[in-house]
Amino acid sequence: MSTELVRFLALFCSAAGLISSAIVLATVRRPLLALSVAVDFWVAAGLLRLSGRLSWEVIAGAAGIMLLRQLINFGLRVRVRTAASSPT
Repeated sequence: MSTELVRFLALFCSAAGLISSAIVLATVRRPLLALSVAVDFWVAAGLLRLSGRLSWEVIAGAAGIMLLRQLINFGLRVRVRTAASSPT
């Protein structure tokens, strides 16, 4: 793929993350779910940006992005469980 096409697709994924998270927030009123949707799109955008060059550094960067995504999603799930189990 050409560099310009990859940049366009990454920008498209970033914008799609913003729009999708706004739609999720407006329809179900769950900010944590909306953030999770946005993070998934932003991870896709980051991976697209990394696809132009292949090296061990880029692979390590992609692995770091995926680890960060997993940590964010784990933190969101723990927060939801904590909020659901705490007495009001």
